[in-house]
Amino acid sequence: MPETDTQPKRLRVLLVDDSSERRTSVERSLAEVGCEVVGFASSRDNLVQCVGAANPDVVIMDIESPSRDTLDSLRSMQSSAPRPIVMFTQDDNGETITRATRAGVSAYVVDGISQKRVRPILDAAIERFVQYRELSPDNWAACVREQLNAGDTSAEWRELYDSTQIQYRAARIIGGRLDAVIIIGPGFELPPRDWLAALFRKQRLDDSERARLLRATPPSGQEDAGAIVCACFSVGVGTLRRAICEQGLDSPEAIGRALHAGTNCGSCVAELRRLIADAAAQPVA
Repeated sequence: MPETDTQPKRLRVLLVDDSSERRTSVERSLAEVGCEVVGFASSRDNLVQCVGAANPDVVIMDIESPSRDTLDSLRSMQSSAPRPIVMFTQDDNGETITRATRAGVSAYVVDGISQKRVRPILDAAIERFVQYRELSPDNWAACVREQLNAGDTSAEWRELYDSTQIQYRAARIIGGRLDAVIIIGPGFELPPRDWLAALFRKQRLDDSERARLLRATPPSGQEDAGAIVCACFSVGVGTLRRAICEQGLDSPEAIGRALHAGTNCGSCVAELRRLIADAAAQPVA
């Protein structure tokens, strides 16, 4: 039967699911919304090879929580065989969501696969992926200027295309003060957010700060606190990881004594335990 406006395109899916028992029911649910599972994999498999063999339109991951190895595999896949990735998971941790997005996940959905909403999620993820791929270096500058209204004569516009990193950087400055920064590229790493935040707070940027901003290089010794884990004491994940490693902190109580994190409302204690476990799992150099 030919496809119509009411019958969406049938999607080829690579299903990544560590539960072999669950795969059959997920495959059946996907078939009912116009998806054909053309390959199966686990989160421990080489996803580059799996995508090459199955040639899917989209990759669906149904896992409890993405491990570091899984996210590294996704980064490799997006570098050599990019595909839209939709991740259904039980992990609602903010740091995990950030890492997954930086690894190339187009849609991160907590609470597992729901047949009623899976197709709209897939379609939106694919559209987002396509739009990003179409945003080539040739039109990055024009797109940014349009979005930030760079035609405003009161604004000073600074931009740089870094061919070594395939990264476009631009800054909009009004009255000497930083108004907006945009960085576009295939990677997901940004300059230290603490440094960027400090630049936004300054009343006027000097010449060296403007040059460093375009090079995305903070002054030597600048350390990033990272995403906030303990909101009560504004302690970031970067600060926590360094303290755990350098001071040998091995419990939430030890972290509390050193940084106060986790000593007030306690909502971040579970994340502190996870960071400690992650540090313990890292090989000793």
